[in-house]
Amino acid sequence: VLPGRLAVLIGAGGAGPARLAAFAPAKRWDPGENIVSPYLWSRRVKRLEVAVIPSGNLDGFESILQNFAVAEIWYPAILAAQPNNDSTSVAWQRLWEEARRRGTAEREVRPGESLRLGSTLFEVFGLPSGTRGGASAGDPPLSFRIVNHEGSALVAEGLSGPAAQPLLHAGVDVRSLVFATDGETMTSAASDLLQKVAPRIVVVAPGSGPRENPSVAAVPQPEASSIHFLRTDLQGATTVEMRGSLFAVWTFRGGRLVLP
Repeated sequence: VLPGRLAVLIGAGGAGPARLAAFAPAKRWDPGENIVSPYLWSRRVKRLEVAVIPSGNLDGFESILQNFAVAEIWYPAILAAQPNNDSTSVAWQRLWEEARRRGTAEREVRPGESLRLGSTLFEVFGLPSGTRGGASAGDPPLSFRIVNHEGSALVAEGLSGPAAQPLLHAGVDVRSLVFATDGETMTSAASDLLQKVAPRIVVVAPGSGPRENPSVAAVPQPEASSIHFLRTDLQGATTVEMRGSLFAVWTFRGGRLVLP
């Protein structure tokens, strides 16, 4: 939620093609309907200025369009090259039809762009279009550095492998960092990124793909680091508030946290 109460949603949950087999029979289970929407309602959010689709994972977004007034959808330009005869394209077509019925605008977003909402700047990072032949939920997703007069944050759907490289080379400076992971062993690039960026807090959101339960040790922590790590699968929904000199953190299970 930005200054001026402008709300932006980046991702809508769900495992995409990596969905656990146990979820397969539960056709009505929908992360947008059952998880994300109730959380947004609890924050009294009724309108989204932007809903960002950072990768080819469309789980939850149709429900978000149905439950909220969404002004605009941002999506990676690389998805425009998706073949027209697969199940992902069918899902995209259904999503676009829903968006057009509700008057939601669509915008292709490319790495290197800087987009402004009110007083807030969104810097887009990711692999350039054409790096891969097609787009899928497994492609390196877009990441966003969000900057305004209250502070700065980085939201990334992954930090391992090639996804970390554009951020590492850009010299991103942020106070808080949020990223999702399927619990894979993090690469040295991710460790280098945390060392270079040195955010005050890192919120890790493990995915629901097939994996062993990831341990905190899977997240590389620089030696003698003052970074505070939180995991949503252990602490629950996490809220970080940056307002001038105020830097406050709440978790669903732990309440308000006092950071060193």
